[in-house]
Amino acid sequence: MPGPWSTAPTPTVPNASTGPVTKAPFAAGPLINPRPPAKPESILVPVRPCRIADTRYGGGRLPNGGARSFYVRGTSGFAPQGGLSGGCGIPGNATAVALTVTVTGASAGGYLVGYPAGTSAPLANFTTYWSDRTVSSNPVLALSPIGTDPALTIKNSGGPAHVIMDVSGYYVLQIAGMVDPNGVIFAGSSRLLSATHTGLGTYSVTVDSDVSYCTPTVTAYSGYVYASAYDFNGSSVQVTLWYLDSTTHLPTGYDGYFYLTVNC
Repeated sequence: MPGPWSTAPTPTVPNASTGPVTKAPFAAGPLINPRPPAKPESILVPVRPCRIADTRYGGGRLPNGGARSFYVRGTSGFAPQGGLSGGCGIPGNATAVALTVTVTGASAGGYLVGYPAGTSAPLANFTTYWSDRTVSSNPVLALSPIGTDPALTIKNSGGPAHVIMDVSGYYVLQIAGMVDPNGVIFAGSSRLLSATHTGLGTYSVTVDSDVSYCTPTVTAYSGYVYASAYDFNGSSVQVTLWYLDSTTHLPTGYDGYFYLTVNC
């Protein structure tokens, strides 16, 4: 679709000696200080409820003042913590998870806090529990940076108590960003891995996952420039920029900045 920012097209003007003269339909040359896109949002991907940890079958009760880190992403480390062997299908690029956390078998009342492994415990708790009662809560908890596992730490104040965690969804960053005229990623989420300028007005953008059945949306930064994108298979999105020549009315390739978003 046409981009929203540029000067208006310059009309065709007569010239007594050479006939009609057609000027470019937009300002030529590179754009100065292009506006980067907003920070990409995280997207919730629901999953079938799946148990990632159950201290009754792995690790034992969390002691008073004890903090324990749990595996959430990937396929390893789950059976020793009482979870489903092989994991729950949470990908390595997940940034947070939606959980049902159940506390049971507590010998005294207390509360739990959850936070990315390797960081400091927050002051706020996500659940309070009592002795001889089973309670559940539904927190959304952030995970440690991608590539660092175990990813989630639960700290107990009270008890000791058993903790059961079932995951019902995970969050990933939106595949979104901005590419410059030379095929260099100018801004965006880490899910855009690279971009290549393959020809006049054509680009190939590589992302971190298979987007064969996803929907790419591309918008040119310059006004009166059109853009299209497609992803037949694999992890690459093909982008084309063009404008309509004011004399021939034919599409003409154009190298420029563009925004790209992929929705799956």
